[in-house]
Parts: sequence; structure tokens; C-alpha cells
Amino acid sequence: MTGLQERDGEDLTKEVTLILSEKFKMNNVGMSCQRIGNSQNQKRPILIKFNNIWDKRKMYKERIQVLKNTTIFINEDLTKEVAELAFKARELRRNNKIVQTWTEDGKVMVKENKDDKPRQILKNDQLFDQQNDSSLKQSTEQQRLYMPSVTESDNSIDISQNKSPNSQAQEGASTNPHPCLASVHLTAGLNPGLMKNASK
Repeated sequence: MTGLQERDGEDLTKEVTLILSEKFKMNNVGMSCQRIGNSQNQKRPILIKFNNIWDKRKMYKERIQVLKNTTIFINEDLTKEVAELAFKARELRRNNKIVQTWTEDGKVMVKENKDDKPRQILKNDQLFDQQNDSSLKQSTEQQRLYMPSVTESDNSIDISQNKSPNSQAQEGASTNPHPCLASVHLTAGLNPGLMKNASK
């Protein structure tokens, strides 16, 4: 639980019990409470350990609606591994690979489509493979678009930089005073003397 102002001599169990009673209509809940984290933070999270898992599930299920328009938020206490998995699942949601994700009893749950049943997602889930494949494909395509193209003749090599459509449009509207910046011509087989005279 986060968002509850920390005070000297506070009785956490009493304060959390009051919240459960007034907001969730839950009475006689067996639990223990303690602050965790850096003591310099005046709103350190509160770790709540319930004696009965059903009390925990009821509070967690109703938390969003009950605590709406308050400064209090409730999230599950996850292991590092599960927290990282939950973060990756949220990335899938942002990239529209799934429609919903949440945690439940220390597990990361997802719905791939609106009408699908929720299921648990694991770190080696195929959804992450699809995400990686999509990112790799996009990166490869971007590299291909802007990779120099090489054309070769008998005595010269022309290396031209591919440009984005916007760059091409701008170049079409105005004359480039330095065409050598857009392409590099490497000429082979010239007589060194000719090159010396050419430089003069």
C-alpha cells in the first residue's frame, strides 16, 4: 500500500484496519503491517501480510474501484523475477500484442484478445518471441532503408546514401551545392601523374 503519509508514533495496523473497514467494508481482518524502503521517504510503502488469503484477494480485487479518487494505491508484493515479467507484459500491452495484463497471487496474467480467457504468462512465453521478432524485423528494415547502396563499373565504384522520402523531396525542391556529400565516387586505375595534375 502506498500513498499513506508517514507520521512519528503511527499505528499502522490501526490505520490500515480503518481503511479496510470504511472503504472495503471488511472487519476483523487478521494481518500485520510494516513500512519498507528508505526511511527518508515520508510516504514509504506499507507491506501488509494477511492471515487469510481470501481477505487479501477481496481487497486486491476491489482496490481500483474502492480507492478511486484517493491518493492510496495497492499493488502486489512481487519477487524481482515476477516484477520484471510484469514489466515485459506491460510492454506487450503498449505494443498492442495483448489487450490486458495484471498480476494475481504473484502470477502475471494476460488476455491476448478481448474474448479470450485470462491465462498466466511465463518468461519463455511465445508472445515474447513474437515481440522480439517484430522488433528485430523493424530494426533490420530501418537499416536496409538507410544503408549505402554500391554500384560498380569497370573503373569506378559509386557509393550512394539512401535517403528518406522527406530528404528526397527536399533535394528535389532545391539544388544541392555540394553533390559530393550525397554520394562518394572512388575511381581506380588512374595514372598517379594524372591525379597529381588534376589536383593542381
